[in-house]
Amino acid sequence: MKRSFLLNASLLTLVVLSALFSCSKSPQVSEKILPDSPSGFSFVEIKRSFESDYAAVPQTRADGEFDESEILSPGWITPLWDSVSVYYDEHLFQAGVVFEARYGYRLLRRDDTGLPELFPMPSRLIVLKDSDTDETASYLRFFIPDAGCGESDAGNGFSGLVLYTMLSGCPVSVGKFSGGVLSESASLWDDSRTIEENVDKIIGLLQDICVARVRPRSVTRGIDGNNLIEDVVIVGHAPINVFDDLISMGPAIPPIEPPFGGIDFGGNSGGGGGNSDSGGSSGASYPKNPKITMDKPTVRAVLDSLYNDCMGQLLINAIGKSVTITSGYFGGSRVMPVVYDLPTGPLITGYNVEIGFRCDPVSVMEELMHVYQYQRLGIVDFQDAKMNNEVEAKLAWYMYLERVGSKVKFDNALGGHEGERHFSSMRNYVLQNDLASPVFTDAYENAVGELRNIKAYKNEDRYPFDPGKMNVENLLELLKDCINK
Repeated sequence: MKRSFLLNASLLTLVVLSALFSCSKSPQVSEKILPDSPSGFSFVEIKRSFESDYAAVPQTRADGEFDESEILSPGWITPLWDSVSVYYDEHLFQAGVVFEARYGYRLLRRDDTGLPELFPMPSRLIVLKDSDTDETASYLRFFIPDAGCGESDAGNGFSGLVLYTMLSGCPVSVGKFSGGVLSESASLWDDSRTIEENVDKIIGLLQDICVARVRPRSVTRGIDGNNLIEDVVIVGHAPINVFDDLISMGPAIPPIEPPFGGIDFGGNSGGGGGNSDSGGSSGASYPKNPKITMDKPTVRAVLDSLYNDCMGQLLINAIGKSVTITSGYFGGSRVMPVVYDLPTGPLITGYNVEIGFRCDPVSVMEELMHVYQYQRLGIVDFQDAKMNNEVEAKLAWYMYLERVGSKVKFDNALGGHEGERHFSSMRNYVLQNDLASPVFTDAYENAVGELRNIKAYKNEDRYPFDPGKMNVENLLELLKDCINK
């Protein structure tokens, strides 16, 4: 690549793009690029430019010992070329491409209690072309939103960091935005500073930013019947660092830009390694709790029905992580946590709920009850007493149906007529706040026995029962302000 493009890109960074943020005129967006497009930056040229740059990157396709200096290394990159969009201004074409990679990326932050949490880190393959010189360059671009910012803040402009790296994952420039306005930036090739000053400035902007690199692995835990959780393993996590050996690599400086094409905080913006499994948005948000998204109006109607009752309202309001509800599946319903393995243990970052052929308050409430149980218990305790949690979830919707006066019969879901009789007995003792009664214990054990007659619950290894946890603490938490309402 010619040095002239390095200089032109440097000027673009400091001059042309500063105008983008001071003018109300938005960058123009081309139509979808096709192979025979007459655009100034054709699909063929975009693809050829990337492949040329990618061929020069040392490839490490096999797993090896984790190296913290390679925290943003993608491992390999596969662009999804049908996603190409081109943005351009007077001097620069920018092609943004969703990509898959061996590794994905998540922001690692800690909550108020010090526990680790993972957040989306949207990414794109960026291929640039200087329209004056026809020089091109390829980069990876990462959005690092400020803590507490997300999709709902998009209307106010992006706040956070925009980080560009080489295709190998080596950082080369970073810009800081507040409300869509560039407030500070740094690049390894800013000629107004020494190399040492540029490195220090980049490090300063990236200070305290910790990234987890993840990849899919074989499924390991059962969820429901023959369904499995697809685990994602944390390969390693570390602060983003800038190293001295980057300075001699000589990439062109990418311009620091706001997210012209928008940011998908649901995690569907590429980066592979599980970037699309965040349990994030896949439809309309439920107004009563925006952490819940729905795919169909029928799901909204069911949620509204649940919300009309005190018990359903408390359950919906108690959902604290993103839950995506999709419906219309053949068969039964299930909840699938999005699970990551951290050194401190498994971490759930969201939930995918699939509702089967029967989309009604019973099915939705049972799965949301499982989400609530996961939140309160964690994945290990949930799995170790999975049959107990099935009993509690079914008792929850059984009590809901009794509260609202429903005449619809769901005794088959409780193990038949005998099963319903045991759940009715448990309900009475819950309302009397007498869980210490041996009659409640007997009803609980008998309910487990009846549920074992249902094919899905026959496997005791997949649905273990813990006699020491015959309680309904999660249900009581939901009922404590609702029993007399």
